[in-house]
Amino acid sequence: MTGVNISVGTGLDISQSNTTGGDYSATVSLDLTEVGVSGSANQILTDDGDGTVTSESELTYNASILQIESSTSERPSVKLINSNTDAYGTAISFQKTATGADNDIIGNINFVADNDADEVITYVKTFAQIGDASDTDEYGKLNIQVATSNGTTSSLRNVLYAQGSPSANDVDVTIGHGSTSIVTVGGNLNVNGTDHLIQSDQSVKPVFE
Repeated sequence: MTGVNISVGTGLDISQSNTTGGDYSATVSLDLTEVGVSGSANQILTDDGDGTVTSESELTYNASILQIESSTSERPSVKLINSNTDAYGTAISFQKTATGADNDIIGNINFVADNDADEVITYVKTFAQIGDASDTDEYGKLNIQVATSNGTTSSLRNVLYAQGSPSANDVDVTIGHGSTSIVTVGGNLNVNGTDHLIQSDQSVKPVFE
């Protein structure tokens, strides 16, 4: 071939030799920096809607961790939107696919922030567990915890602990941690059980008003 000259579009580069005679050769390479991809490793690409893409510095995926970060107030934000007209909405699922075992943690939600000494503290945590993995006797556990300090160290303590039953249609719930914790009910309290126990290990306690 003689008189050959090939042109390429944005993002593609070509090097050619012997365009007017001899053995023609060409090498075409893709240069993503010309279409907006000039970020760092592990950044996720998004469509700009005009034929170009952007490498997002605040959205990364690395070692099975998807991370979204922002320095803007009330950001980042995640929205799940469902426009179906049936009775079912959106869902978030935590799933372990390995063979289940008692007390396995299925999923965690952690609320983490720095204290005023710039130490990273988990202030609130909620997690779900397998209570019993036995076939036909399955039940679950749910924990909601908050950080509580004794003046020197901070530990996560239960706000609410709920446990199902392997053999009865019951759910046992424990609210609060420690005998001096206060549980306030902001309204009427209806109790439908048959046995009610108020107890204390303190002298001349409990006091019921």
